Amino acid sequence: MHVRQNAGTFHPLLAFLCMSRAVQPPILPEGSPDRDVNCEVALEAAVKALVTASEAQGWTPRETSAALLKIAMERARQFGLVPAEPPWWGAQRGILIACAALLFLQCAAIVWWVLR
Repeated sequence: MHVRQNAGTFHPLLAFLCMSRAVQPPILPEGSPDRDVNCEVALEAAVKALVTASEAQGWTPRETSAALLKIAMERARQFGLVPAEPPWWGAQRGILIACAALLFLQCAAIVWWVLR
């Protein structure tokens, strides 16, 4: 197996092996209040290896981060950690942002009127 491919890119199999070895098993029992933090620490090295491998294959840091975020959010939704966004929320969110902007402008106008 070649360790490197073209001009400094890593072989995908090598990246996978590095990531799988980077994940440490839990040191705390299930139900421990700090087990989530233990999992974060255990996954950190694997995520860094994944990001490095992705960027070595030509993906930008922004593209890599956006993809990881999308994958993580979908996975979190599967376990009920993040509520699924209702289909109508996009339109509602736009209306709420517009109302908030209008309220801000009204407050700014009042402050300007009082302080002039």
